[in-house]
Amino acid sequence: MKLKIFTNISYKNKTFIVSLFLICGVLLNSYAALNYTEIKKKPTTTIAASIAAADEELCLGEQTPITFEGAGGNPNYSFTYTVNNGAEQTIATENDQVSVSINTSITSSGTYVYNLIKVEDSSGDIENLDQEITITVTEPASVDFNFTNDNACSGETIQFTSNATGN
Repeated sequence: MKLKIFTNISYKNKTFIVSLFLICGVLLNSYAALNYTEIKKKPTTTIAASIAAADEELCLGEQTPITFEGAGGNPNYSFTYTVNNGAEQTIATENDQVSVSINTSITSSGTYVYNLIKVEDSSGDIENLDQEITITVTEPASVDFNFTNDNACSGETIQFTSNATGN
């Protein structure tokens, strides 16, 4: 009876293939080959992102661009953010760009916190973040005044009363 035995022996990430030929328990031939595959770890990539606003103090009715920018990974980037701890929203770059901007869509005065919570690059690498910017929106100032003429003539004193609101 002819019997051929193959076996793999691994040592320090290298695989040795050993082949033995036996006939009736007598070793006729042996063959050993070195065949190894180097196991490489995927390089660790740390991606980063930032959030910035062109202006953080606005009057009601004004807008400002908010820019998300990625670095250290492979474009395109996908940014996940919230506004005032609301539902998660996502915006992404296109055409291998590293940044993308949105315009604020604020319809009432108050404080609006944009929190960048995650960035993902085109390779699927994800970095969880906690970066925020605060946009403060105020009512425009309103100035008005009243005066009492009381039939005053030129050169006589007139009393003015101001009514100012806002910042």
